[in-house]
Amino acid sequence: MGIIRATLGELSDGEREYLNRQRGLLELSAGLRKAERKGDASRRRLTESERTGLLHREHRSEVSDIAPLPAAKWRFARKRCERDLPRFLRTFMPEKFYRPFDPDMIHALRRIEAGALGGGTFAEAMPRGKGKTTAAEGAMIWAAAYGHRRYMVVIASDQSKANDTVSNIQSVVEGQCPRFCQAWPELAYPVARLEGRNQRAQAQHIAGTPTQMAWKIDKIVFPTVEGSASSGVIIQAKGITAKGMRGLNHDGQRPDFVLLDDPQDDESAHSEEQTDKREKVIFGAVLGLAGHDRAISAVMTCTVIANGDLSDRMLDNEAHPEWQGYRTKLVETWADAEDMWAEYARLWGEGTAAGEGTAAASAYYLANRPAMDAGGVVTSPELYDKECEASALQHAYNLQLRHGADVFAAEFQNEPVKQGTDLYALTSDIVVSRTDPERRAGEVPEWSAVTVATTDVNPSYALSTVVVAFGRDQLGAVLWYGLYTSPPLPVVQGMTEAESRQRIYEACAAHGRELAALPCPPSLWMIDGGGSPQGTIIDLATNAPKICGLNAVCAFGRAQGQYRPTGKHRIIAGEEWHRVVQSRNNQWLIFNADYWREIAQRAWTGSPGAPGSCSLPRGNHGDFADQICRERLLDKKEVAGRMVWAWKEGRGGPHDYGDCMTMAYVAAAVSGIGTGGTVQKPARPAARVVIARPSKRRR
Repeated sequence: MGIIRATLGELSDGEREYLNRQRGLLELSAGLRKAERKGDASRRRLTESERTGLLHREHRSEVSDIAPLPAAKWRFARKRCERDLPRFLRTFMPEKFYRPFDPDMIHALRRIEAGALGGGTFAEAMPRGKGKTTAAEGAMIWAAAYGHRRYMVVIASDQSKANDTVSNIQSVVEGQCPRFCQAWPELAYPVARLEGRNQRAQAQHIAGTPTQMAWKIDKIVFPTVEGSASSGVIIQAKGITAKGMRGLNHDGQRPDFVLLDDPQDDESAHSEEQTDKREKVIFGAVLGLAGHDRAISAVMTCTVIANGDLSDRMLDNEAHPEWQGYRTKLVETWADAEDMWAEYARLWGEGTAAGEGTAAASAYYLANRPAMDAGGVVTSPELYDKECEASALQHAYNLQLRHGADVFAAEFQNEPVKQGTDLYALTSDIVVSRTDPERRAGEVPEWSAVTVATTDVNPSYALSTVVVAFGRDQLGAVLWYGLYTSPPLPVVQGMTEAESRQRIYEACAAHGRELAALPCPPSLWMIDGGGSPQGTIIDLATNAPKICGLNAVCAFGRAQGQYRPTGKHRIIAGEEWHRVVQSRNNQWLIFNADYWREIAQRAWTGSPGAPGSCSLPRGNHGDFADQICRERLLDKKEVAGRMVWAWKEGRGGPHDYGDCMTMAYVAAAVSGIGTGGTVQKPARPAARVVIARPSKRRR
């Protein structure tokens, strides 16, 4: 005992508290022995195990009493922040909110503040990664600390994410934000005395008054402390699809505030059925949590993922005006220097493709920053990586290049490409109506300037091919189409890559000989390389003149978000396509599939015989027409100087012939006939790399 007392002054607070407990145990044990020596019959009859149990019970009772609580600090600041959420976050949680709040964040925080203080329903969309979840967590701590709300429920896309929010709130109270803990000892000190053993909460008391605290993975009940506004405040986590949402209560108390934090995920955002279900949960179970005698206050913080998703619906002030939807963007206006940013994109793409990083692009930006910044306005000037970026505007362009224009429009601008009515009417009946009863299959019109064949490779069942003749004004005529299903196809699961390559190569070679024997042999055969092991079609195209006497090229279609006319090899560029030349025997072509698919589909909407239109030979073309129409263009708009297409794939079967027709128009452009009619073929570049800007014409 003497040793313990002698060392107390030299130890840390934790060590001193531990030794005090050991001293308490020794004193209790000494008391028992003294009682036995005095003849305390009741104590003398105790067994050793009973005596140990009594000792620990008395010790636990002493440890469970956490009185007295430390005095609160920062009292003046605490008073000033009572009805000012942004000030509270910056004052008491600087570890989490170290950047100045931009106007959009202030707007969002004021709306959450209004919901907590006065009620109502609000939907606030913020760009991905801007800190809306952290802000929502801080808002719940603020509302709990001042007692603005008594029972709050955080609802996320699933239970796990909702639990994460509760865990983050617990971390703040446990000491992550020391200034908060000093200002609210009635919250932080009882939690600290648990010492990570949450079961201690059941026995904890302050001078005999139980704190009635709960500190669980999905639920917090803050300690009951006399005179504290936060006494007994509840925060509970729920996944939006979790059971037990209806009738939620705690000892008869029902929720009075709901925070819906990103209540959807990528899967549900792209599923109309799941979106409908979650919307019904919000308007049914969630908004009914408070019961019949009062309306619940609810705030949704969200980011739009896809057109028509849950966030997009709740933000629609025409459909749901009661939610007062508000959308914020990362970029208010894009910079005026489109050509300079296009050059930046080229350097960015080349550096990324070559594994050299984006240093060259950044150097170009720094050298031309005043001109490249002109006209650009971002909503969060401090939001960028200061180690590798010079401004928030550069950061925004990098995000667009990294994620693609369509994803950027939805998740960083909260303006998804709308999927509404088709931009043009195209049905199977319209395609079939373009049949020319006077022309036989295989018959080449007199006006034909070039004939191309295109093949969509689907090794598991067939090679689909279309042969099309084009006039100088891009007038098209389908001459022949069909499937190659003969051996060595199909390629079946379980084959080695070498076996697959051999079968695909031999099938394409045999099919090439068939095409060469048609009455309308093509001058260019374009073969899809995306459905085969790497290099298979490139090798076949290189050897096609020897195998079947056809000039062939391997082609890869890319959506607009992934199409970049750049690379580390030699580039020959044309109208939304470019040829990559690694060597004489290793070349391939890449094209903007969104752009050329629209061109190919619009051809069927033109009047028969008109420039740019297309026709079929006489015969039955029902299945062909169905495949042409299986992909629908729902919307197209310009975002940050680049066009974005929104396509929807229909059900019911493949669209192989549609893909072939898309490649046919690319092949015609490669042969010299583009959207403007006959064009000059690209000249052989003098330098190693030649970059041509994609045409701005949109037909």
